[in-house]
Amino acid sequence: MLARLGYYNSGCSNIAVPLSLVEKLTCEMEYDTSEFGIRLPNNATTWKQSIAAIIRPPQYKPDPEYRGARRQKTAT
Repeated sequence: MLARLGYYNSGCSNIAVPLSLVEKLTCEMEYDTSEFGIRLPNNATTWKQSIAAIIRPPQYKPDPEYRGARRQKTAT
């Protein structure tokens, strides 16, 4: 991953964090079909911890989108 850090840690579409953090933040969920899967919640807590743990500064500042996140006003 470190050899292609620009791809894995761009900041605009992804960030590189330690695997141990991802494993800590994941949780199990049940689908409608009674099957189970593992997910990484898209919420403020997950993003705050992930951004704090970025392994190298990304090319762009992360601007995550999740329910409740403040969005910048766009010019119309």
